[in-house]
Amino acid sequence: LQFTAALAQRLTAEGAELWLDTTARRLLGGPAGVEGVETSRGIIDADAVVVAAGSYSPALTRRFGLRLPIEPVKGYSVSIPLHGIEGAPGMSIIDDARKVVVTRLGEQLRIAGKAEITGFDLRLDERRWRAVREQGLSRFPRLAEQLADAPSQPWAGLRPMTCDGPPILGPTPISGLHLATGVGHLGWTFAAGSARLVADQLEERTCDLDPAPYSLQRYG
Repeated sequence: LQFTAALAQRLTAEGAELWLDTTARRLLGGPAGVEGVETSRGIIDADAVVVAAGSYSPALTRRFGLRLPIEPVKGYSVSIPLHGIEGAPGMSIIDDARKVVVTRLGEQLRIAGKAEITGFDLRLDERRWRAVREQGLSRFPRLAEQLADAPSQPWAGLRPMTCDGPPILGPTPISGLHLATGVGHLGWTFAAGSARLVADQLEERTCDLDPAPYSLQRYG
């Protein structure tokens, strides 16, 4: 949260305008390419548009005949208040055997995991999120005992997974349309590097990283 707030402050200082709580409804343009975006707050005219809409990216690009090989994969997280309880891990821990991540966020513990292919269904399956909670706490028996009666706040989200794994970053055959999507469960991990790679290509600068493995062209 601190990083995001600092980034927003830097962007506005550089002249960027942030439209928060705004829905991108559709891309605008015609045969010449993408020329803007229709949003819930109005129309934005643009020389270039970067679609970074996660699992919903294919819905935006489909109007221009661009079909992205991205599938939404549902994952769960459970947040548990600590209320001063000691013994919670001080850093993120990945349990590779159980495929769960345990992270302390201030005075709460967050456990995330699971992968379901259920389309865009975000309903919370209690059996699933309770399994995530149990698996995450199983490595910390004393902590699990202390949190046995603690309330849980479950959540579900969609990971935009490409058919081959790597994200899709950079230009498309449609003039003015660029992509930063398909990062799967590594959205935060890839965020800064993805932004740099897309920006370098958009501005026609030399890329520090070979963009070919992340190009849409790899699908033929």
